[in-house]
Amino acid sequence: MTSVPVVDGPGSAFRKRAAEAGLELSRELRAGPIHVDLDGYAVTVEGRPVALSASQIELCAVFIAAPHRVWSRDELAWLVDSHAVSPRGVDIQLTRIRARIGRELFRAVPRRGWVLDVAAPPRP
Repeated sequence: MTSVPVVDGPGSAFRKRAAEAGLELSRELRAGPIHVDLDGYAVTVEGRPVALSASQIELCAVFIAAPHRVWSRDELAWLVDSHAVSPRGVDIQLTRIRARIGRELFRAVPRRGWVLDVAAPPRP
């Protein structure tokens, strides 16, 4: 398990859960044209800021930190905030991220969950 210093403040509970899941979030998070800045809770695509909620930014960070891992709905709901995001709510958040970023970022893996897919072309 990766040890990440956790301080109180915005995102500290998320960082703690991410560390428990073995994610390394202290480095720059970048996948293709997508950049996640967890210190500033911001996402940019090709340098353009994208307005996302805190839980949507955290979902992006999870996928980028482990780009080949398949994440179940339950795992994602637990990581971002098990009280505010239900397992089915994860699907809604992923759909909203896709719409705001303008790309098919996530690929469904039948009966398993979701995986990052930054190779998908931008939406027309």
